[in-house]
Amino acid sequence: MPRVIAPIVRSTRYEHAIHTLVAKRAEFSGAIRFKGANLADQLQHIDAVLLILGYKGDPALITPFTAEAKPVSEGRALQADLEV
Repeated sequence: MPRVIAPIVRSTRYEHAIHTLVAKRAEFSGAIRFKGANLADQLQHIDAVLLILGYKGDPALITPFTAEAKPVSEGRALQADLEV
């Protein structure tokens, strides 16, 4: 008897998961590009899940994320001085 494959139904209920995976892919991609981290296998898994969940577009085109140091506000610096 031949195996019947059920069609994959795309829905909007995965939008939250897709958004989170896009953010994680951007973070990993940035770590690879700017810090030389070895996360290429993780990127392949994230790309596969994005496509399964119905992500429209090429995951390789997601812009790498780089965390930049935020300047400390004057009030926060004063609070830190008082805690010491």
